[in-house]
Amino acid sequence: MKRYVLFVCLLLSGLARVYAQSIAPFQKGDRIAFVGNSITCGGHYHSYIWLYYMTRFPDQRIDIFNEGVGGDVAEMIYQRLDKVFEHEPTVVTLSFGMNDVGYMDFRKPGADTIARNRVEKACRDYALIEEVYKKYPEVRKILIGSSPYDETSRFNKVAFPGKNTQILKIVDFLNARARENQWGFVDFNRPMVAINQWEQAADSMYTLCGKDRIHPSTDGHLVMAYLFLKAQGLAGKLVADIRIDGAGKKVTRSDNCRVSDLSVSSDNLTFTYEAKSLPYPIDTSYYDNEKHTQADALSVIPFMDEMNYEGLSVSGLSDGYYGLTIGGEFIGRFTARELERGINMALLQNTPQYKQAMKIRQMNEEWAKDLVSWPWCISQVVKAHEDCPELQAVLDEYHKPVVIQDQVLGELKLDKDYDTFEGEIQWCGKDVLLSLEVNAESKPSWTRARSAAKKLLADCETWDKAMRELAAKNLTELANNWLSQDEETPRNPETDPITEEELARRISLTSLSVTSGGSFTAWFDCDEMFTDHAV
Repeated sequence: MKRYVLFVCLLLSGLARVYAQSIAPFQKGDRIAFVGNSITCGGHYHSYIWLYYMTRFPDQRIDIFNEGVGGDVAEMIYQRLDKVFEHEPTVVTLSFGMNDVGYMDFRKPGADTIARNRVEKACRDYALIEEVYKKYPEVRKILIGSSPYDETSRFNKVAFPGKNTQILKIVDFLNARARENQWGFVDFNRPMVAINQWEQAADSMYTLCGKDRIHPSTDGHLVMAYLFLKAQGLAGKLVADIRIDGAGKKVTRSDNCRVSDLSVSSDNLTFTYEAKSLPYPIDTSYYDNEKHTQADALSVIPFMDEMNYEGLSVSGLSDGYYGLTIGGEFIGRFTARELERGINMALLQNTPQYKQAMKIRQMNEEWAKDLVSWPWCISQVVKAHEDCPELQAVLDEYHKPVVIQDQVLGELKLDKDYDTFEGEIQWCGKDVLLSLEVNAESKPSWTRARSAAKKLLADCETWDKAMRELAAKNLTELANNWLSQDEETPRNPETDPITEEELARRISLTSLSVTSGGSFTAWFDCDEMFTDHAV
């Protein structure tokens, strides 16, 4: 087992040197927009990265924005970049390739030629993205090589042979562009392929890439987060490291923490431990019928040793067993030899500090469900139900409803958690949800968003027709690809394909989100052409 772990660690280390450029760690006040496709939109790697920063650097607030959209290719990312930069990011990432190289074409004659043309188009479309990125020289850029399409696992038949070979061409292209522009770059693809192939030597059905070989499961996303953080130079950044000489009755080391009030007697050794960080709380839950958990990634990456080490070492103790208690709670039983060698308290999920970290993880997950990350940081941990009149006054004011009665848009209620006014409008004779994205503390932004929404509504028939035509032009081929993979439908896409006219007719607008800057996002129900996805 030790030889296996060592091999994987050396493999990842070598790949990281070859395929990752130095990425500066995020700094206090950074606003990071992660731009990509469904792997970003519905994924976890960015929330895992954010959770790392929240627990490791609790006094350094950063904001993270999920700017992934399912099904996106480079061209579609380019078309929505104005919305990305409305967040005023200080750092922006970019990942694409999975959708760009196509799907069903890999089953057709001449697949290599078709794929080559798709890769060339993606690279041309990237050039447009790069032009926009260069208009913001003050914003740091990080290009990310897409996670892989797993072509080697044997849990079912490989649907699109040769797909990842084409994705790698885009990965290498992005690496070259990053070097040319002196931007950051990190490759998720090759390290994840290496892990997959190593694990598949023992278990042919193993994969980090989920049930569809495309969307990584939670263990895959922790691997991605690890690769990103490692590229930022954060390997070896300790939670804390406490070393005590029991015989000498002195603290010999206290990294990233403060140790005081050391007392040593024949029966007890006690001290006060004030940590500057919390351990990273590992998730052991299963989601969406996945076969793996986030915790399963710990067997293939040295995350606990490199990025989640909260060390406690006590030397000079007599042989025997010792009980570890924190805050009066029994934590575990260890030998004198184990304590001298050092234990990683981040592995002990019953410590008070781990329980604090778990609460943060749970809050992080709630925000991640909405595919939006909202900024906050730990200032101080207070007692439950603490009586604080000043904070209660703030809370009472916060809970006061804010409602606008607009003659055109109707009643709009401010959702203070999300800085949006919510309401309902009539769009081409149908009820549609309306969301106005504003700065809750800036009333001029309320007015601008309402004006933009009224302009759209005044010309709703023109906009409705244009959006349906755009969706039909870009998504009809994809709709037929999905239809061909639906084993429950009797419809044959080769003899009875979905046409552009049919797709435009079947989709229906359900909600409209308008920003104070004048841009908007329209969400259409897809009538199950893309299962439970929206357009």
